[in-house]
Amino acid sequence: LGIGFIVGIEVSLTMFAGSILSNFGIMPLIGYFSSLGKDGATVWNNPSVAINAMHVKNIAGSYVKYIGAGMMLSGGLIGAIKLIPTIVSSIKETMHAKSSNGAGSSSVGNIILLGGIVVVFIAGFVVSGGNILLAITASILSLFLSLLFVIVSGRLTGTIGTSNLPVSGMTIASLVLVTLLFVVMGWTNPANNKSLLLFGTFIVTAISVGGGYAQSQKVSFIVGGDKNEMQKYFAISGIVGVIVVVATILLLSSQLAMTGDNVPFALPQANL
Repeated sequence: LGIGFIVGIEVSLTMFAGSILSNFGIMPLIGYFSSLGKDGATVWNNPSVAINAMHVKNIAGSYVKYIGAGMMLSGGLIGAIKLIPTIVSSIKETMHAKSSNGAGSSSVGNIILLGGIVVVFIAGFVVSGGNILLAITASILSLFLSLLFVIVSGRLTGTIGTSNLPVSGMTIASLVLVTLLFVVMGWTNPANNKSLLLFGTFIVTAISVGGGYAQSQKVSFIVGGDKNEMQKYFAISGIVGVIVVVATILLLSSQLAMTGDNVPFALPQANL
């Protein structure tokens, strides 16, 4: 309802239609065909449950949920492909504006940018267990993708607003590219997966913050606010937000890792 209220009735109806399809179409079909399964066949991610003896919760948790995740990935990729013309035009407009405007960026902004680059490199190096090649290549690719999609995010904010930014599509496209790098280089163990998620988090944060920053700049210009003051407090709020979110996740990390039917603090989407 919240998303539908923000972006319109079409999205809310699409989400509702997806729920109807999954509960009254896909789930009964899987239940019917699974009941025809041979004895000895088990659920792919739960060997203790026989295919022909699955309950609704087994079908939903082991099949329908992953079908939904695949549909979300497909939607993100389709959205990313549709964004290609916008990406190209955004880069052209940005380069044109940069060349026609002699004003440079502020020193505070440059310091924050350089600090972010250093932090993401060090974090990637530490999480990867000291893999310097992974840290360098993934950092460069993540920074490039962040720069690319922040340009798109900023331009779309000026046209459709930050609430309608296709953040998921840009994030999924970025994750696919970073994942391809990891697969090609053979970085596929659990420790490397943590590094992959770290760089993905860096990219999606850059995209989201880029949209929010552009929105704040737009509002500051309209109300006659001071740009430097806005930049300063926006940076402070970002740092405070990171500290609060990371601290909360660390405090709840043991509970977030729990899976099952009756866990005290269940977040199924965090364990997909």
